[in-house]
Amino acid sequence: MSHDLNLPTIADNQAAGQWQTSNDADAAIGNALADILTVDFSGGNVTLTSTQFRSAMTFVPSGLSTTRNLTIPGVKRALFIVDNTDATDTINVVRGSTSIAVAAGQIGVFNTDGTTNSLNGAILVTGVAVGDVSGPGSSVSGHIATFNGTTGKTIQDSGVAISTDGTFASNSDAKVATEKATKTYVDGKVAGLSWKQAVRAATTGAGTLATSFENGDTIDGVTLATGDRILVKDQATGSENGIYTVNASGAPTRATDADAGAELVNASVYVSEGTTNADTQWTCTTNAPITVGSTSLAFAQLTSGSGFSAASTTEVLTGTDTTKGVTPDALAALWEKGSDVASAGTVSLGEGGFFHITGTTTITDIDWATAKDGRPAMVVFDGALTLTHNATTLKLPGGANITTAAGDRAIFVQDSGDNVICVVYQKANGQAVVGGSSGSPWQLQWSPLVNEPPASNYATLDTRNGHPCLDFDTTTQEAAIFSGALPASYGGNGITVSVWCSLTSAITGTVGWLVSIERMDASSLDIDADSFASAQTITATTVPGTSGQLLKMSVNISNGANIDSLAAGEMFRIKIERDVTNDTATGDAELLRVMMVEQ
Repeated sequence: MSHDLNLPTIADNQAAGQWQTSNDADAAIGNALADILTVDFSGGNVTLTSTQFRSAMTFVPSGLSTTRNLTIPGVKRALFIVDNTDATDTINVVRGSTSIAVAAGQIGVFNTDGTTNSLNGAILVTGVAVGDVSGPGSSVSGHIATFNGTTGKTIQDSGVAISTDGTFASNSDAKVATEKATKTYVDGKVAGLSWKQAVRAATTGAGTLATSFENGDTIDGVTLATGDRILVKDQATGSENGIYTVNASGAPTRATDADAGAELVNASVYVSEGTTNADTQWTCTTNAPITVGSTSLAFAQLTSGSGFSAASTTEVLTGTDTTKGVTPDALAALWEKGSDVASAGTVSLGEGGFFHITGTTTITDIDWATAKDGRPAMVVFDGALTLTHNATTLKLPGGANITTAAGDRAIFVQDSGDNVICVVYQKANGQAVVGGSSGSPWQLQWSPLVNEPPASNYATLDTRNGHPCLDFDTTTQEAAIFSGALPASYGGNGITVSVWCSLTSAITGTVGWLVSIERMDASSLDIDADSFASAQTITATTVPGTSGQLLKMSVNISNGANIDSLAAGEMFRIKIERDVTNDTATGDAELLRVMMVEQ
């Protein structure tokens, strides 16, 4: 019996009029309906041949490392499947300009009529349970939803609500406590607190007990209603503080769980609403015995039932309370920008660590509203005014008054009580005002090579072991002259001049020097004549016992006439002479370096 079924076009390479056996046809049809073809994407996007496309019903990926395209040929298929078993990446099934994405873990079911852009498909998401769910006709907001026990597919209102009340005062089967409420209750028991039923709102300031807490009144952004529980904690008369119930009119009534002295010892309460106090917890810190109505009651804030009590900003600035913690807001009071302060005889700095001082009024004292020894403040002056130096209450750099300019900055520190020290003063141009040569922001130096010798009796240039030096005779008073410009940052504190010298041969006796300053002010000095101020003496000092050893010798010269009234930014000359009248060392003295700094 022949098995030729006369089925046309079973195979790709079947010629017209060629017949397939029934076995061949069955095999081809079986492959097309049941076989799975693994498509290797490790080399990139894949285009299926007609043979590959006809050979299987389902196509699964391997080697998929990123999104790839699977392009199908122009062959009519009523049904084929792309099962993206990859855990991460997507397969785009493409026919012409049509593309359908099968994401990781999804199954795509497709068909095509073989024309250029023909591709239709549906995406199935695996792992999703199937079932009907419907809700009740009505429910109460905040209640927990449960499934109907009869059909198993209908959601119903359980009648059970979620509660944040950490007191468990309602003792209800219709409420489920949150983690926070449970922790609050347990922490309270551990801490020995007496938790009361939650209040709706808490005060942020004092009010009139008889009229401020009636139905319709507002505290902390909450409009009160009759029967609301509230915490009154900020009254000017502390005995009025406590936990109350709001009435339709008139004064509120103390809550029944907080209307006796014993009930108020360690009484703690959760605040539900409010702009400032929502979700906070407060405890009565007044110790027994308490007489309701006459004992002043104080309430302190807790956080999460942990026993934390927050210090006020003033308490943080004062820094003496050892029982309270610090909130970020209170901590910021130590360093944040405070309010601008108008200049006055006595300036008072408030909360903060950085201030602008406005105005031009002379300042003789700087205080802090909350004083604490060691408290610093950075100040920016917005205009020109005078800071008056006081050796006790307002110590300024250089021990002299300072005239400020807009943009000048300073740091003040409270030293002891009302005594304030300016530890740093910086001009708007970045230059510092300081006192003492050790802190001088500038120095001038001259070497023997820049000597501008006078016409006669001048020190002669020499070298010693390669070091340039100027030789000064032991009997004839010889001089060396150097020129320079006094820095613009000179603060008027006087100068210190130092010389480094050695002796050519002497190892006994003394050597001394004289220093003179000549101001070269513009449009005034005639440079054809000398006009040095009176010489200032560097006291004669015993020479080293070893020839060649250096001596450093200095003299402080006060501001004014002794430096020829030289001012900041002006040109000058400095003359160095050997004090041959008073020193006793024999032979030449050798000058190696001259330096000038501000005192």
